[in-house]
Amino acid sequence: MHKIRLVGLLLLSVYLLAACGLPKALTTEQVVGSIPNDTPASEVIDAPDNATVNQPIKLTINTYGSSSCTTPDGTQVEVNGLTATITPLDRVPRPDSNVACTADLAARPHSVEVTFAEAGDAVIRVIGAGGEGVQTIKEQRITVTQ
Repeated sequence: MHKIRLVGLLLLSVYLLAACGLPKALTTEQVVGSIPNDTPASEVIDAPDNATVNQPIKLTINTYGSSSCTTPDGTQVEVNGLTATITPLDRVPRPDSNVACTADLAARPHSVEVTFAEAGDAVIRVIGAGGEGVQTIKEQRITVTQ
């Protein structure tokens, strides 16, 4: 009797999978991280007030996205003189993935190291996606000493 029930359940499962189709694999894409325009720079850039020439400093750059679907996926860093430009990248589900994400805007931290080769007043500039194709730029100044 148990074998008949088990075989029946197995056949029903196979039928349902065939009727509904197998779930689609989640596909993701890398995008410039989202930084809402109204977010203060102090919540986006966590950096020390001072740095030393040729010594790396550790920064945390926050992007914002769904806590269930957005994951940090690297950064692009360019240092030109006393300006460090950082573009944080996130991995998100592709629009055709049909995946449901939570609607919260959680901070998604990116760890970055930057080294300045000269002394002076430096700028840490973060370029993020502000929504609807608009860039968001946040800046923080630090002092670089010998």
